[in-house]
Amino acid sequence: MDGVVAWFAFAQWLAADESKPPAWDTFAQYSVLGIAVLGFGLLLYRIFMQLWARSGVELAREVARGDRLESENRVLNLAMQDKAIPALMAAGVAITQCTELIRELQRDRDYSRQRRIDRDGEGH
Repeated sequence: MDGVVAWFAFAQWLAADESKPPAWDTFAQYSVLGIAVLGFGLLLYRIFMQLWARSGVELAREVARGDRLESENRVLNLAMQDKAIPALMAAGVAITQCTELIRELQRDRDYSRQRRIDRDGEGH
């Protein structure tokens, strides 16, 4: 029954709209239960503070990782602009020249075929 009274008093204290917290001797009047609640509160506070510090470290590590990856991406983009784009432009020019050469060869072949047909008289 004392446990119920202690929890009820603790709930009233949490719901109270007072600006000053209760004195530490308030917990002492509940003996073992008060010490247990106080210890549990301190344990939760310590765990929370450790998690808070760890999340700060993880956030700093992820920010550093993001910055590193961004700089690597920037270096790769510059390399691509300096090397890949000129190579692609040169390849485009080479393909255009090859296409023109193939068309010229086809015209020559068609012209030769037409001359042979005209000479042999097979086409008429």
